[in-house]
Amino acid sequence: MITLFKTTWKGEVRIGLRFGKDPLLIAKIRKIKGAYYTPEIGSWHIRYDSGTYRQFLELNIPYKVEEANGTTDWQEDQSNCDITDIGWKTSVTAVRPKEEDADIPAEKSGISMRFNNGHIAVQLPYVEEDVRFLKSLRGAWWHAAGQVWLTKATVENLEKLQGRFGCWETEDYERVRHLIGLRDDPRLVEIYSTPEFPRQIMVKIRGYGADIDFMKRIPERIYQKAYKRWLVPRDQKLLDRLVEHYQRNGTQVVNRIKQARKDYNKKAHSLKEKQTYFLSRYPGPYQSILRKYTDVLIAQRYSWKTVTSYAGHFIKYLKFSAPKSLSQLTAEDANRYIAEIASRRVSESLINIIISSIKFYYDKVVFLSGFEINRIKRPRKSHRLPRVLSVQEVDRMLRSLENVKHLTILYTLYSSGLRLGEILKLKLEDVLFERNQLFINGAKGKKDRVVMLSERLKEILRIYLDEYQPIYWLFEGHDRQGPYSERSVQSIVKAASKKANINKRVTPHTLRHCFATHLLDGGVNIRYIQELLGHKDIKTTLIYTHVSTDKATAVVSPLDRLPAGDD
Repeated sequence: MITLFKTTWKGEVRIGLRFGKDPLLIAKIRKIKGAYYTPEIGSWHIRYDSGTYRQFLELNIPYKVEEANGTTDWQEDQSNCDITDIGWKTSVTAVRPKEEDADIPAEKSGISMRFNNGHIAVQLPYVEEDVRFLKSLRGAWWHAAGQVWLTKATVENLEKLQGRFGCWETEDYERVRHLIGLRDDPRLVEIYSTPEFPRQIMVKIRGYGADIDFMKRIPERIYQKAYKRWLVPRDQKLLDRLVEHYQRNGTQVVNRIKQARKDYNKKAHSLKEKQTYFLSRYPGPYQSILRKYTDVLIAQRYSWKTVTSYAGHFIKYLKFSAPKSLSQLTAEDANRYIAEIASRRVSESLINIIISSIKFYYDKVVFLSGFEINRIKRPRKSHRLPRVLSVQEVDRMLRSLENVKHLTILYTLYSSGLRLGEILKLKLEDVLFERNQLFINGAKGKKDRVVMLSERLKEILRIYLDEYQPIYWLFEGHDRQGPYSERSVQSIVKAASKKANINKRVTPHTLRHCFATHLLDGGVNIRYIQELLGHKDIKTTLIYTHVSTDKATAVVSPLDRLPAGDD
């Protein structure tokens, strides 16, 4: 239940909303225009006007009002929406018939009940047995200011009240029962699609008095009892009929059938728009250089991530070399800058990116005869082996999670060896259930490839797709308009490794290493693993031979050849 109270924020009178940490309530409150959470107040708050208050009432959330003295009260709502006047509205009122009071003492006559937004109010003279009965009802309490008993409006409470006092006529009683049923279990129809059934539409119907007769009249429909859903042919006319029928009878319809591809692509900014915004972040003198530099990168179809990375590092090089102009810089200046960066104990990969950004300018953007580009030296390559988890450790990670979405992401990373960026770009259409494949579109190096879709992953995908019902991206963000964030996936992997008591650093890429190494341990050909990983050069894949357990256990340690000691 939410408690409403009067408060101020930035000198403006507001309606405060006090309740416990409830994600579902927060999601509803966010729908109110002008709703904010302020740590200083310690609660959410909304505008202090009748229009905003009506928006709050439409959410059908049980609430009470806190007065200035800390007590709570309900009063009839007034148009000026004074906080002391915010109250609950009577939907159905019932008064006990006079003729039934004949065998009841006069002081007990005039019993009345009324159903109201989440509560049933009972007003009656004090009788010990009646009071004891009311106290036994769920959520019952005495409202001193209103001189009424309030009980939670449930079907069970309604039946008990009607059975004892018999206030409502049959028609009104059924109406109240219907309203309570709708509030406790609202009618909802969810329409969505899954890649397992590309030629059909999933329809879930639930709620009090849900209409399933309409579905039974649709030809070629199939009911899946395990998922409590209907499968109907994918047909736009049928979809329109479904939506129109259920909206007409007051059922909330959530339609998650994939929108046209253009509806998602148009949300992305063009490369020209991205370039203009990127250049605006730098002072004027650098903009002409950056424009020429980024023009070449874009023309050669580099990814936008590479464009911003190269351009950003190149500008840092220019700032370091100031006040020298570009035409005055030499290879010695570049090496001096690289030495300065390397002294900060940064990674070799970062140093190589910086060198590539400088070389790109002198190699592809301009040509200066006096600049000896080959004199810019890269750091010596180190030979680092990937950190790999055992099969048992991966299994513990997978068993440590309960959230279906998080679990599905871990399953996908490990079962298919995908990079972090690749799993986030997966769309529903990329999951090929019938072919047992995942299609990786435009991966590193702008190469497409297919990887296996394991049977165990298909099992968890069925549960995930039914529960989360993604629209376009396989793993959607909270707004359903874009893919899940990289940081969220990294947090999931980190949390799973911690719960599995793995005392080493584990990242999403670690699971890719595990995928390759465990395949190699299982006897899979290295060339096939290269294709699954999308490696251009076999040398990149061969690094996993150094961490494979087959190689490590093929040679017997000389310690094991020593004779056993005498007992």
